[in-house]
Amino acid sequence: MRTLVYGYYGRRNFGDDILMKSCVEQFGVLDQVSKIAVSGPSSAEGYVRKLCPQIDGFEPIESGLGFFKNYDRVIFGGGGTVFDYRANLTRFYQIRKRFSDYRYYGIPRNSGTRFGSVGLGIGPFATNRARTIAMNQLKYHDFIFTRDKTSYDFAVNERLRDNKLAHDICFFEIDNIQQTKSETKQFTNCATFVIREYKYGNQNKNCLDNMIKFAKFLKTEGFQIKWVSFQPGYDDPAIEKVRCLGDTVWEWNPDTMRIEDGYLIMAESSLIITARMHGTYIAGMLGLPCLSLSLHPKLKYAAEYFSNSTCVSPKCFEDILEAGKLLLNEKENSVPSEQIRTINQEMRKMVRSVKDWLA
Repeated sequence: MRTLVYGYYGRRNFGDDILMKSCVEQFGVLDQVSKIAVSGPSSAEGYVRKLCPQIDGFEPIESGLGFFKNYDRVIFGGGGTVFDYRANLTRFYQIRKRFSDYRYYGIPRNSGTRFGSVGLGIGPFATNRARTIAMNQLKYHDFIFTRDKTSYDFAVNERLRDNKLAHDICFFEIDNIQQTKSETKQFTNCATFVIREYKYGNQNKNCLDNMIKFAKFLKTEGFQIKWVSFQPGYDDPAIEKVRCLGDTVWEWNPDTMRIEDGYLIMAESSLIITARMHGTYIAGMLGLPCLSLSLHPKLKYAAEYFSNSTCVSPKCFEDILEAGKLLLNEKENSVPSEQIRTINQEMRKMVRSVKDWLA
């Protein structure tokens, strides 16, 4: 089967680059796959091929999604790709989008291309119309494995076919993450802050300001502070604000780095504070205490996986300080073997389902 893995790929986003790499490694080796390709901006092809040397092809997205028809199977490979924060979408736009969905999904499906999703994130939506428009593309899918309960509920409410609650694709990396941990020297009293420039709603300024205030508090407690950006370029305003304090920021650079370099920078820490969901997941798989700031509902869901993770609103510094102080007393805690075993079993079950679909 000629197979395309599609997602928010090639945008130099560390979390989505993990998802891309994981999907290619898991599905590209299946006997049913004769060709595996990914899509993304043409400027990203070099680094995508570096991170995923197994791929046979790369599809530039600049001219639209017409390349879907060239594949037998298209796998939406994780990430929050179905959402819309716009509140002013018109009826005309809705009609036009339905036509484009039919062009890119309906016509290829009628010609034999099949679509499915794994680890899919759905929402939020500014309005019911925004939800209806964004969700329409999923009616062409044979199955959907959602990554969280909120996404699952959206799919249930739309009565989408073969919808199952699963896990985020990054859990395919659990062995790699724990191997990195075993080879890394951890520093006591070292806190890593994973920042995010959030362009929706009014929480962004409060989030970064409160992260900075909490970092200053930790410094008075004798902590070394590290700042991390998973998506330089997008995060530039936040990066600049941190640098104005005289601090440095580690920036993900897929041209020169390996995925493991991102794991390593976090594994050196004794405490993680993150505004990004994959920061929560990585901290949890490393067994590190983690304070997640809920710029997006998905962070709360991710924090609930791990006993030494907690999630609070980014708006109130007092809540952040209280939760952070409690985490200072938390010890490093390896992920329980039973939990790892259960997640691995469920991830393997998802792969078997995809394998059967590819047959």
